[in-house]
Amino acid sequence: MGRSLVRAVGEAGDMRLAGAVGRGDDLPADCDAVVDFTAPDASLALAGRLAGRDNPPALVTGTTGFDETQLRRLEQCTERVPILWSPNTSPGVNLMLDLVRQAARALAGYQTEIAETHHAGKRDAPSGTALALAEAVAAGRGAALDAEAIHSTREGEVFGEHSVIWEGESEVLEIRHRALDRMIFARGALLAARWLVHQPAGRLYRWADIDRPGDG
Repeated sequence: MGRSLVRAVGEAGDMRLAGAVGRGDDLPADCDAVVDFTAPDASLALAGRLAGRDNPPALVTGTTGFDETQLRRLEQCTERVPILWSPNTSPGVNLMLDLVRQAARALAGYQTEIAETHHAGKRDAPSGTALALAEAVAAGRGAALDAEAIHSTREGEVFGEHSVIWEGESEVLEIRHRALDRMIFARGALLAARWLVHQPAGRLYRWADIDRPGDG
């Protein structure tokens, strides 16, 4: 993701790259926002370092795999740092979450399953996006989705494919998203950063909090 983020900043006419750093590296002293795609422990360490600054920059993190305790620790850092956490920074996936909630509400009696495929190197399974989709299903139909209804595959160099399938007596509905390259996540993270730099600390923001483009 690092190279994709550097490229996306270079394409953006309203941003300047302050630095590209790895885990444990010193952060630039002067920046408005930090974008993070690492692992839970690294993200928490980063958030803690930012919280120790006098005037901390905003933090957008697309890291997945947080457990409940780690998420609470991330929320604690929001007392000092504006933080937005999204397990998927693709605008299309976040639209998909809205559509899934609507479909789950309308098709509450249908058998529902989620299928996701990622590259062989992805460690967490199910993916953070698959879990978010399961939450959207539960919110729509008012009942949690069984863990057995989420199917994960790790193979090849797949950037990310997610499907939610509803099967009724005489029909099947499928909502599907496929990422073609990592740039969609990088551009989405920058979209989130543009919004987040104008928000106060004090809460953990999510993608749904972002003003829609064109809304002002």
